[in-house]
Amino acid sequence: MFWHCEMAMAPFAWKKGVPFRMLISSHGDGKLIAKIVEKFGIHCIEGSSSHDQGTVTLKQMLNTLSQGISVGITPDGPKGPKSVLKNGVYALARLSGCPVLALRWNATSYYILKKTWDQMKIPLPFGKIEWVWSPPIILEELSMNRDRFQYALYTALREEG
Repeated sequence: MFWHCEMAMAPFAWKKGVPFRMLISSHGDGKLIAKIVEKFGIHCIEGSSSHDQGTVTLKQMLNTLSQGISVGITPDGPKGPKSVLKNGVYALARLSGCPVLALRWNATSYYILKKTWDQMKIPLPFGKIEWVWSPPIILEELSMNRDRFQYALYTALREEG
């Protein structure tokens, strides 16, 4: 799980050859992103946050997780607001029992696309990138409490300095 603004580098964080699926918007821009991440061997689950389509998408993600395949989600996408968790990650963790790993990255130099809703981060050439993975966040260990779960996710995704 990572914020939408950091998705440009997410395909590079995953180990090649390890099965992985990414939740991608079913709109035109999502289809373009799906074509790009397919080049990295990442297959997509096409979905929407609308209620009817959201239920189908949640079932697809649960099926994928039951096969032992990890699923990547941007919990504030595809429309925002920026860095605000939606309910999907909590629902997926509750129904699947799977731990959640939060991912963020730091770069020695990067550019922020200030006119986009998420203020996407793009690393600049020749800089160094640091991947920051959280320890597993397990809903059951947090007494199935949504607030504690979300607090753990926000803490894991908070940028330092």
